Amino acid sequence: MPINGFIPIGNFADNNKRFLGNFDGQGYEIKNIYINTNKNAGLFGTTYNATIQNLGVTGEITSTGQQYAGGITGNGVSTNYYNCYNQANISGKNRTGGILGTGSGSMVNCYNTGEVISFSGYAGGLAAGYANKISNCKNTGNVISKNNYAGGIIAQSSNTITITNSYNSGEITSNGCIASGIVANVYGQANVNNCYNIGKIVATTGVSYAGVAGIGATKASNCYTIGQLTSNTLQNKVIGAETIKNCYYNSSSLATNGKIEIEEGAVDIANKTAEEFVTRLNSYQDDTGSYPKDWKKWTLGKEGYPIWE
Repeated sequence: MPINGFIPIGNFADNNKRFLGNFDGQGYEIKNIYINTNKNAGLFGTTYNATIQNLGVTGEITSTGQQYAGGITGNGVSTNYYNCYNQANISGKNRTGGILGTGSGSMVNCYNTGEVISFSGYAGGLAAGYANKISNCKNTGNVISKNNYAGGIIAQSSNTITITNSYNSGEITSNGCIASGIVANVYGQANVNNCYNIGKIVATTGVSYAGVAGIGATKASNCYTIGQLTSNTLQNKVIGAETIKNCYYNSSSLATNGKIEIEEGAVDIANKTAEEFVTRLNSYQDDTGSYPKDWKKWTLGKEGYPIWE
């Protein structure tokens, strides 16, 4: 095997060599992949107008340059991901994510369990930067940004993104800016619906505007966070959204050393039974007076908190 391991499919520097097709892994897993490159790192380096589905990856993937790193794709422009997962450990200097470094399109039924580390950019459980749509996805791996934003699902939203029926249970840490359970840096419009965070969120920095948020969004609807929030800064928010509708937190899990803002619309469920909590989530109504058809219904999980898997 070459010293740098597998050469990613698709070349960002040459538009004629980007992957533009439909790749169906048919449920197979690519095991123990090893990539160490100063370019876009992932099974696919760069994709454009592509679809990748039914595929899993394990191993170790590293980008040592100022490009992007992800388990499936480094840079995926207008690319759809269906039924994909990553169990590889991903690290990079720039945008680093479990499924992809940065991109746009649709991501459905995908998950990450690998550790994601960015040394100078953004780190996200599913993607560092993403636009358009994410649904039915999850992150259970630890996500660490040494110098910027860290998010359980994505580090930064771009343009407009809608995230639905997704959750984070990994520990999310930022040593330089903001750490959030779902979206860390809202750049554009980020609508987060029917999502939850149960992972520990940590911000350890001296930057005055840094902090933690349980969710992170422009608009958060029917979401909850019960993961421990820990920060030594003063800019912490329990939900972290401009508009909050039917969102919940548990005051007993707020371990921040600084000040935390309990935003208008955030409801404490510390004194509610688990059954009452589930009922509240399932009682959500949209502008038509109905529960949205594309939102999963909640049940009580074995660990004692609401889930919909």
